[in-house]
Amino acid sequence: MPRCNVIGIGASVGGAEALLTLVGDLPADLEAAVGIALHTPESSPSVLPRILSRNGSLPVDHATDGEPLLHGRIYVAPRVGTCS
Repeated sequence: MPRCNVIGIGASVGGAEALLTLVGDLPADLEAAVGIALHTPESSPSVLPRILSRNGSLPVDHATDGEPLLHGRIYVAPRVGTCS
C-alpha cells in the first residue's frame, strides 16, 4: 500500500489570518496532503479554499467524502460548526 503523509490543521474562528500565513509558507513540492478545519458560522458558505489558494502555491479545495488524499494538495473541511 502506498504511503501518504498527512498534515492536519485546526483553527478557531480567529485563525484565518494564521492559516493564510501558513499556506503561503508551504513549498510547492510538499510531500504531504494538508487537511484544514476552521470553525465557521453555519449561516455562511465557506469560501476558505478560494481565499487560501490566493496565498500559496498549492491547490486548495473542499474535501469530498471518499476522495483519495494526494501529496501537494490542501483539503478544507466543508463546514466545522462552533461549540456551544
